[in-house]
Amino acid sequence: MAGDQLSSCLSADLLIDKLIFILEDDQIIYANDKLLEVTGYTLRELNENPGGILSLNEFNNCAIQVKTKSGQAREVKITTENIQLLGQSVTLAVGIDITDFAILKNELADTEKKYQTLVENINEVIFLTDDQGCFTYMSPEVEKLFFPAKIDDFYGHSIAEFIHPADRKTALKDKKLVLKGEKMNSVYRVSNINREKEYYLRISGRPLFEKGRVTGIAGICFDVTEQKNAEKTLQESEQLLRGITDNMLDMICTTDTEGICRYISPSYRTILGYKTGDLLGKSFTNNIHPDDSGYAFSAFLAVTQTKISKRFEYRYRLSKKGYLWLETIANPLLDDNQELTGVILSSRDITERKQMEEQLKYLSLHDNLTGLYNRTYFEQEMNRLQKGRFSLIGIIVCDIDGLKFINDTQGHNAGDTLIISAAKAIRSSFRAEDMVARIGGDEFAVLLLNCDSRTMEKACLRIRQNITNHNKETPECFLSISIGYAINSGEKVSVTDLFKEADNKMYKEKVYNSQSTRSAVIRAMMESLEIIDFAAEGHVDRLQSLIKNMAEVIELPKGKVMDMYLLAQFHDIGKVGISADILFKQGTLTPEELVEIRRHSEIGHRIVQYIPDLIRIADWILKHHEWWNGEGYPFGLKGEEIPLECRIMAIVDAYDSMTSDRPYRKALPPEDAVTELLRCSGTQFDPVLVDKFVEIIRRNQYKIP
Repeated sequence: MAGDQLSSCLSADLLIDKLIFILEDDQIIYANDKLLEVTGYTLRELNENPGGILSLNEFNNCAIQVKTKSGQAREVKITTENIQLLGQSVTLAVGIDITDFAILKNELADTEKKYQTLVENINEVIFLTDDQGCFTYMSPEVEKLFFPAKIDDFYGHSIAEFIHPADRKTALKDKKLVLKGEKMNSVYRVSNINREKEYYLRISGRPLFEKGRVTGIAGICFDVTEQKNAEKTLQESEQLLRGITDNMLDMICTTDTEGICRYISPSYRTILGYKTGDLLGKSFTNNIHPDDSGYAFSAFLAVTQTKISKRFEYRYRLSKKGYLWLETIANPLLDDNQELTGVILSSRDITERKQMEEQLKYLSLHDNLTGLYNRTYFEQEMNRLQKGRFSLIGIIVCDIDGLKFINDTQGHNAGDTLIISAAKAIRSSFRAEDMVARIGGDEFAVLLLNCDSRTMEKACLRIRQNITNHNKETPECFLSISIGYAINSGEKVSVTDLFKEADNKMYKEKVYNSQSTRSAVIRAMMESLEIIDFAAEGHVDRLQSLIKNMAEVIELPKGKVMDMYLLAQFHDIGKVGISADILFKQGTLTPEELVEIRRHSEIGHRIVQYIPDLIRIADWILKHHEWWNGEGYPFGLKGEEIPLECRIMAIVDAYDSMTSDRPYRKALPPEDAVTELLRCSGTQFDPVLVDKFVEIIRRNQYKIP
């Protein structure tokens, strides 16, 4: 009945959340369900031993101990009030179970004590300030750092007061920054007259907030004097140490025994572009190239099983695009009992080295000029085929015709161009998988498998067709190749013997074609000369006409006249070996360019050595730029040391050049050209011959018949 009346007086919340009971003459006449639940007793059991359970004599608006039926002691805060109930004076007690709160309070007190002990025993100085930046707390370590100062000496003072005057402005700026809500981390020199040497502190600080407002600074000080001194030492040898440091930017990763990353160094981001969080908790093989991941993990397992270091290489994917080659050294991590706890992986970028290795490997098997396989690789393939069970092996041998002639007459650059053209013509005649090699200066070879005679003939025809196409497209670089081939036709024949057979056939064709090839090369040169030396504009015809007139006047023998006609045609054939940029340059030639262009007489001399019909004019071609006074080239001959034919050619060639248009100037009138010849008479030209030539020109009224 009392409970019903009480329920009507109290709210449902109190009945549920509070421990409620009513006392009448030290007897509990009512206890709510919460009290019975917490204590584990019935109302009757509570009244049988009220003092032993609730300690009823002890409570009066305070915390009391409640002993539960299970033997547990719980702490309850009791509030009492005398009330009238059914006309009787009773005591109403309302309790709150604060056991959990008390435990938490004790734990917090213990924690606070631990943190206090930690702060007081840490080797760095911990400090707090108010919202003006003045110290409100300093850890005891400050007395060691600023000896003989005491903790009390700092309270109420600002950080900046203890900083060296040279750094004080920066310190004040940092303090304002933190009090505005930012963090700071700076190194300052410290003012302390008791220190014999200058020393440095690193001070890190962050703002303290309360209700969104900065109320002070929490910070820590480190003595970094040794570090700063070390930095000074490093600066003295910065040039040397920079190179060492740049090569020590290794990536460090530690894993557990399963290969899961537990630590990632910042260099992973610098080199590969990954953030630490991208890799932590994942297998170290996650970004390794699929073709390399199995090998890398096998190497890792070998380290975990043998506890022996291992070095391995693999491709690692960059965060954005592409891969880098990494070299990794895996070392086991062992505890005091030599049990494996993980693996440390030290990696560095070796992409450049791998590229160099690949390039060296490529160069060791390829010809540097043409990109084809070289003789070394060709011989390796021949040995492989010799040892294997291959049928229907075919070998084609090709040799460039007239390469020595081109090298001797036009220079090795022209020869290299011819070699490259030949390589292109041959390579494009075969499939990508067919083995094409340059096995000598002017010699190429092709190895074909599973081919018959018809296939070989078609291959040779493709080569010849590609050569024909090349000569149509670039007639100035005439190409001729002799070809021979051999095939084993299913019989067991030595591959070396096959090569000899193909080489012999090639040589026979070369001998047969040698004269026609040389003639074709000469024709190609002459076509180039027509462009280079303006022959297409009638230059040769005009020279021959002038020579004829001069020959009549000086009574030159008819045989000599015919030879001079050849000289007129071929005197500048050596210009085919001179760069067109120099020949057609409109401005003044540099000294180097003059040396180059004067080589044309020597080049022409070498060219005609290969042409039986022109050998007799070779000496004239060599000397037709000598001067009467000895200042010409290439030998500096003077006077009658110069062949008569060369002295005549010098005059008629100069006159025609002056009276003809050139890309770099317009033609001179004949009278001006004659004036120039007379001016150079006795220096550049034979004076007797100049007089006779001028007489011819004037007699013909400045016209060439």
